[in-house]
Amino acid sequence: FKAFFLEDVWDITEDLRLTVGGRYDHYSDFGGHFSPRAGLTWEYRKGYDLKLLYGHAFRAPTFDELRLNPDLDPETIDTYELSLGAEFTSSFSVRATFYHKEEKDVISIVEGPVFYANRGKSQDQGFEVEMRYDFGRGTYLAGNYNYRDWKSDELVVPVKHLGTIMANIRLSRYMNLYADCRFVD
Repeated sequence: FKAFFLEDVWDITEDLRLTVGGRYDHYSDFGGHFSPRAGLTWEYRKGYDLKLLYGHAFRAPTFDELRLNPDLDPETIDTYELSLGAEFTSSFSVRATFYHKEEKDVISIVEGPVFYANRGKSQDQGFEVEMRYDFGRGTYLAGNYNYRDWKSDELVVPVKHLGTIMANIRLSRYMNLYADCRFVD
């Protein structure tokens, strides 16, 4: 396995930043794949930003999947995001992200003897809202909520509502108390 990654950041203006990157992965048993990524961030007011993001990624078949079907292609995904963030105070921040994902050549188990194949595609779109309040010195309270509208050629239907509430209390320089509560519809 070999990989090469390159990224550059350009400050187009004082409040507009472009980030462009790419990664090339080469597997001896599978071959190579290039994954580009780009993001444009506009800080339209101090502490408030709008981000446009695009990314392409892949998942190479595992050794076991290739052992059972050496003709597998990688799963690929293209992701588009629009994100709005606000830092109301130095302690309290909120971010809302709308996303659309398109996945192709999904690797799944075919009925009968255990066998893997590239079957179909899926679309996942929705939004996520995140909030965080930082009490200082590593103590914080945070939460997120994600709504998903997922469509697939497969029969599997994932959850539509996901969320997490997290709390971290710094007890000392070397010890934290962390708890989270996750909910799924």
